[in-house]
Amino acid sequence: MATNRSDLTNSFIMMDSNLHHPLWNPTKYYHTHTQAQTLIKSRGKKGFHLISPKHTPTLLGPVGKPTTIYLTWANHTTSNIFPVAQVQLNNHSSDHHPILTRITLSHSVPRIPEKHLLMHLNNLDPTLRLKLQQ
Repeated sequence: MATNRSDLTNSFIMMDSNLHHPLWNPTKYYHTHTQAQTLIKSRGKKGFHLISPKHTPTLLGPVGKPTTIYLTWANHTTSNIFPVAQVQLNNHSSDHHPILTRITLSHSVPRIPEKHLLMHLNNLDPTLRLKLQQ
């Protein structure tokens, strides 16, 4: 995670953090790990923000106290294709709630106007141009 240049590529991080912090803890869950603050700062410096739902439990704790330990982070460029993560309440009898993350891959490909293509074709070496036109 330390070497990732998230501003250069679409990046996301899904993690079982086992860390508690008011940014994502369920309401009225007050325990906080100091490492969670370090995680927030380090991810922020790399351009990541939390896209998993805040204050939504992802684990039913051993004493029945729900906590949030599974987190999904995305950088700015990924936010367009990876806008949100949702906690699924149907946990199939597990004490863990899965996180559903939707990825949108339907970006339109920019079209180059035909006149620009012809202009570039005319600037090619004549021999190469003939080969391309065959």
